[in-house]
Amino acid sequence: MAALALVGTVDTDERALVERLAHGTGYALEYLAEEVLARLDGPLAAFVLDAAALDAFTPDLVDAVTARDDADARLREARERGLFVQAAPPPEGAPPGAAWWRFHRLFRTLLRGRANAVDAEREPLLRRRAAAWFEDHGAAEVALEYALSSGDTRRGARLLDARAYDLVMQGRARYVERTLERLPAEDRARAQRARLAYGWALLLRGRYDDLAQLTNGLQDEVQALSAGDRAQLLALRAVLADTRGRAHDALALAHEVLDAAPERDLVTRATAQMALAGARRELGEIGPAIAAYEGAIPLSRAAGLAVPEGLARAHLGLLYVQRGQLSKAISVTQPLEGAAGHPAAAAALLSRCAALLERDELAAVRAALPEATALAERGGQPAVLVNAQLAWSRLRQADGDRHRADAALEAARTLVERGVPTWVRALVAARSCEASAAAGAFDAAEAHLVGAEALGARGPARAALALARARLLLRRRAPGDLDAALAITSALVAHAGAGDPGDGVRIGALVVQASTQAASGDASSAHTSLARAVRMAEPEGFARTFVEAGRECAALLGRLGHPYARRLLAAFPSEVRARVVDAAPEPGLQAATRRERDILRALATAASYGRIADDLGLSVNTVRFHVKNLYAKLGVGTRLEAVERARTLGWLEDDGA
Repeated sequence: MAALALVGTVDTDERALVERLAHGTGYALEYLAEEVLARLDGPLAAFVLDAAALDAFTPDLVDAVTARDDADARLREARERGLFVQAAPPPEGAPPGAAWWRFHRLFRTLLRGRANAVDAEREPLLRRRAAAWFEDHGAAEVALEYALSSGDTRRGARLLDARAYDLVMQGRARYVERTLERLPAEDRARAQRARLAYGWALLLRGRYDDLAQLTNGLQDEVQALSAGDRAQLLALRAVLADTRGRAHDALALAHEVLDAAPERDLVTRATAQMALAGARRELGEIGPAIAAYEGAIPLSRAAGLAVPEGLARAHLGLLYVQRGQLSKAISVTQPLEGAAGHPAAAAALLSRCAALLERDELAAVRAALPEATALAERGGQPAVLVNAQLAWSRLRQADGDRHRADAALEAARTLVERGVPTWVRALVAARSCEASAAAGAFDAAEAHLVGAEALGARGPARAALALARARLLLRRRAPGDLDAALAITSALVAHAGAGDPGDGVRIGALVVQASTQAASGDASSAHTSLARAVRMAEPEGFARTFVEAGRECAALLGRLGHPYARRLLAAFPSEVRARVVDAAPEPGLQAATRRERDILRALATAASYGRIADDLGLSVNTVRFHVKNLYAKLGVGTRLEAVERARTLGWLEDDGA
């Protein structure tokens, strides 16, 4: 009894504990077992020794595996005699309603050792029968574990073949991988569906070379596959092509799958939709990509596939951020119904954090990011883990902790080597470039970019790399750098204006463009670019893009005089705000009328009073009257002072803009 009381100490290896106690205390535990068993009659002793072969049991299960019918009575007797019987949680998928039991762990270890010493074949036999019983009762996963532990690998392969895909898509890729590795090569070769599921596990784990080898092997056996499995193989090849940046191949394969897969085959159609969406994203076709991801969500949910649904929501969230639709991004990445605490929720939670970061809702990010990271670590998907580290890097940067921000980026770069899609590599390179450039390490920043640009990323990833290069050029300011930065940002603004990749990118490009124009001495253009960015940012609450642009952006915001610019300035660190001259209208300053604004814009062109009068259909005296009123409102005495003061107040902007 004293030996049993030792359970729960720091020693967690029960077998080792039994071994030491046996040798160090004169075989005290063997004596305990002998004493207990010696007091039991034959039927009760047989029950105890047989039930100990099971991880948990009911009387029905014991009767089934022993071919007896007295387990209920023997269980009552064992409990009455204090034979260390404890209530146990029902195994997953076990028949409802029955009470489950187990022996105390250490006592069970003693019983199993005694039973195996008498008949080493008895326990494997009982566990094989338990595997059959659990399979008959619909508890396939428990049956699988019993089959493998008893050496019945053929049954184990069959059970895994039937369950592997669902397990992977429920976020249990590691379990499938480990279980397949427990099968002998002959049984593993028979489990073709499980190997397909293993392919998805390899994909999620970033092991693309191993996946290519697997798909090539399955392609050689394609005639032996069912029609549904052939479609699954095509879907797997499509997603692999997308992951490796071969968007056109992925697109063709995804369409082939959707054309071939029956409407009722929700699993295949859901994964094909994901491949189609990824290819569209890589090609920069953001609208069709969003539509494809939106189509994948209900298919995944109907098929019970938590991982594809979580990934679809995550990708949608990121695309909405890039399009400037933060509210939609936050909505679509709400915690998955019924998936609280599930690894499949990690990707969507991280996309949600990305949207919240853009809004500078740092408290919400601090609350959500630890859970998202823990779930990502449980899921083990390198791409999701990378996104977690990128989010931590931005959060640490927002907190002013550059050392920990850099450490998170370094962790992201290390994870990239485990295997991630091309677009994830590009995002890590872009963020690394910006961090190095901000630290003045321009050679390192250039190295990050050159390596990523060689990957040939498309769509949003290409835009992220281009924006990172513009930020590098702005900070470095070697001869020609500012002109090159303006060319990049102008192209991004024009491209985004057509709808691809979206207003989120365009806001970032306009912020960089404004700082570049200011650095080039073009204050008027800088004012116009930043005012445009502020107007676009206000409806959805974009803020972090401005804050990360630093002191130059803060100075420009201070001269802007726009109400939202003042809110943006409040998000900057206090030491930056202290240096900014707030050019917002003084209390009591009367706003300019529409006609006065027309005249101010005309004054800015250096037009004469006569020309202004003709253009606006006024008399010269009326123009002079308006100018006099404007001088009084603005507190200035010359045309030049009036124009400059009006520009800082935003009065020169087109009223219809």
